[in-house]
Parts: sequence; structure tokens; C-alpha cells
Amino acid sequence: MSMTFAEPEMLMPLEAAPSLDHLAERKLQIDDAVEVYAREVETGVGTLLGSVQWFDECCRFFLREVLNGNAAKVQAARGAFLDASRERLKLLHRAWALARHAGRVAGHDLPNWAPLSAEVEGLGIRVISLATHWQTVEDLPALTEERIKRRSPPTDMRRLTREQRQEIMGWGAELAEEEYRTNPELLCFEAFGEKDLYDTYPDTAEG
Repeated sequence: MSMTFAEPEMLMPLEAAPSLDHLAERKLQIDDAVEVYAREVETGVGTLLGSVQWFDECCRFFLREVLNGNAAKVQAARGAFLDASRERLKLLHRAWALARHAGRVAGHDLPNWAPLSAEVEGLGIRVISLATHWQTVEDLPALTEERIKRRSPPTDMRRLTREQRQEIMGWGAELAEEEYRTNPELLCFEAFGEKDLYDTYPDTAEG
């Protein structure tokens, strides 16, 4: 019985081969869109740079007013100033997360990302420190710019009343919530090490 050789399909011309041109064109479009997005993010978040300088200038103004005998007026502005500072700090956290995401998508860090990181840390320290050391009008004469800028030790918090500590810890919890919501790396970790889990449990000594 004779057999005929059938030309393998793989050697046949690809008359109906899929065109990859549109995919290559789409890739260029996506690359262009990513760069446009990165530039938009860089411009948008850049408006928040200088928040630490804003905070320091406000504190200097308050300290000058105290020296001029206007401590009561400064004390009356405490709540509004701290609220504005916390809102600015929340915006900085969001801007930092956006800059980080845009950098990952674009494949390179945005120029504003590192300065934003410094702003988040610097303003966070200042807000918590000022809220800790400035509770009443009697606290104002003891405030100095250097004291406001440094991180408050736990002993400072223990001097406050329970209500004051809860207020400040509440601010910290709000900021931590924003950080965990916008920074997935904080949740991407192994809860157990290699030696923490066993396929078979070791024998325990019988008492």
C-alpha cells in the first residue's frame, strides 16, 4: 500500500498569520501614556513640597507672638493649626504613595519621590512633637524650635493626661491607617520563618 508524504503544517506559509503590528503600536501608546502619567503625578505632588518649611515658619510666628505678649491668641489658634498640619500630612502620605506608584509603572523613581519621603518624616515628627509639648498656654514659653523638630521620647508622652495621650495616639492611628492603605509592601511579608512551621511536629517529652 503506497503512502503519500503530507507536508507538515509547520512548513506551510503563514497566509493567515496574526499581525503583531497593532500590538507593537499599542506598546508605544502605553509607554507614552505612562510617561505622561508620571509627569502629571510629579507636577501634582510637587505642590506639597515645602510643607516642613511652612510648619516651621508658622511655629516661628507663634513663638514671636508669645514673646510679644500674645500667648492667649496663640493658644486659641492651636487646634486649627494642628488640624491643618494633620491634613497636610495626610495629603503628603497620599502624594508619596502616588509618586511611588508612578515610579514603579514608569520604571524609574520620580525626582519628587525622595523629597516627599523626607517631607512625610519631617512633618510627622514635628506634628507629634508639637502636640505633645504644647497643651496649654503655660507650655508656650518653654517651646523652642529645636525642641519641636526632634522626636519626642516616650517619657514626654507619659507626662500628659490620659485624654491628651489618646488624642495624639488617635492622630498616629489615622496616619498609620493611610500608610497601610497606600503602601502594599507593609502587608507583603511572610508571617513565619522557615523554622516556624513543621511538616511533622517534634516529639515532646512526657512528664
